[in-house]
Amino acid sequence: MTLLERVQTHLTDAKRKGRISSLPPPASPIETAAAEARIGFPLPHTMKNFYNQIANGGFGPMGGFLGVPSAGALTDWNLVQAYELLSGNPYYHGGAWPSRLLPAIDCGHEVFFCVDCSHPAYRMIRLDVDNACLEESDFGDHDREHWPFPLHPCRRMYRLAAPSLEQFVASWLEDEECSSRDDDRLTGRDLARFAKRLASTAAR
Repeated sequence: MTLLERVQTHLTDAKRKGRISSLPPPASPIETAAAEARIGFPLPHTMKNFYNQIANGGFGPMGGFLGVPSAGALTDWNLVQAYELLSGNPYYHGGAWPSRLLPAIDCGHEVFFCVDCSHPAYRMIRLDVDNACLEESDFGDHDREHWPFPLHPCRRMYRLAAPSLEQFVASWLEDEECSSRDDDRLTGRDLARFAKRLASTAAR
């Protein structure tokens, strides 16, 4: 079963059990192409397949993937707006937004999961703006090993979350499957627990 099929099966099952309510309709290829034109680089094929064949965002860990601007969107907040806001404001990146880093999931409290679209595997980066207030001496060697941009002036704001977009989504599916067996909670909305799931998956 492909990753797309796994996500489709999971969402169908989650709807049947009442664990999720509604999702936005899929975006059209024209809408995803328009989003690519605005951000200036292609979206990962996996994300485009999700948007065009499943739903225009709204599913995934935490609040779910941000969608592209679309007439059928359920919210005005989308990944193009997030990219333009974060990349254009030094508050969010300490003076230099990493090339082709796309905010994909807004976790709240100025924490985002971003797709590194300059990386061949589209690795996932966790951006935590509050870490800019900390000193580098506050972080141990293990933390520094997971800084994906070691030369960035605010490198402590960024942390490798998963080596690829596909592994990130697979970890979310595992987390959801565990939650349905345990207590029917959507554990992907618990940032700390989901971060542990990502770490354990990457360590395999």
